[in-house]
Amino acid sequence: MRPTLSLVWPLFCGAVLLIAACGTDVSVIQTNAEGDDPGECSDDADNDQDGDFDCDDEDCAGSDDCREESDTDTDTDTDTDTDTDTDTDTDTGQKPPDNDVDDDGYTSDVDCDDEDPDVYPWAGDTYGDGVDSDCDGLDCEASESNGVYYALCEGEVSWFDARTACMDNGYTDLVSIEDDAVEAFLKGLIANVGNPECVTGSMGCPWIGYNAELTGSWAWSDGTVASYENWSSIEPSGDGACVHMNRYAHDPGWNDAPCDGGGNDYGYVCERGTP
Repeated sequence: MRPTLSLVWPLFCGAVLLIAACGTDVSVIQTNAEGDDPGECSDDADNDQDGDFDCDDEDCAGSDDCREESDTDTDTDTDTDTDTDTDTDTDTGQKPPDNDVDDDGYTSDVDCDDEDPDVYPWAGDTYGDGVDSDCDGLDCEASESNGVYYALCEGEVSWFDARTACMDNGYTDLVSIEDDAVEAFLKGLIANVGNPECVTGSMGCPWIGYNAELTGSWAWSDGTVASYENWSSIEPSGDGACVHMNRYAHDPGWNDAPCDGGGNDYGYVCERGTP
């Protein structure tokens, strides 16, 4: 029996379609690029089947999803804590110089004995005890009053050398006595060392900053306006252009003397502000 057309035609059409499919060049099949549809750059899928997922696919470059991820990475890198301060130097095993070992408020770069809490700048000093309590490099009787630190120092020096010693050791200048309260405080320092007699080299009648050498008229060496004087009754006598205080036991005022000493060398008083 011959097959009818109604039976043959479907078979024929199926064969034609199969042949056409097998002969098709798959290279021309087109797919959408990754990220053409919303969410494709963050769905953990390879939507365009090119082997690259989400933001690793160059098609997603510039998408909002990938831009946010890049910003997050940048913030993580830049916000990393860079504080590398440590209590010890890893190379030497020693504490770095900016540590305050004895907790006295002064770090070891300015504290001359950072293991003794009683030794630090402006700590006060006791003459003759062998301890430089205030780290000024001088053997002095020193203390603070009204925001100014005063140091009565030993020495058999001229006025010029006394001033140099003050400034070389961190003081502003020789002392400027602005009123009788300051002078009384300085006499208290002199009393602390035993009120020595005023002789050459004595701390009992120390050099102060008053002079007529620098400007040709009586003035303080640090530029302080001269509004206070306390000359002894017979002074100034014209002996010199520099001044030391507490000259006479019976009349403890100021005395003028040669600035270069000339056999009249004394101790001195330095001053500087407190922190």
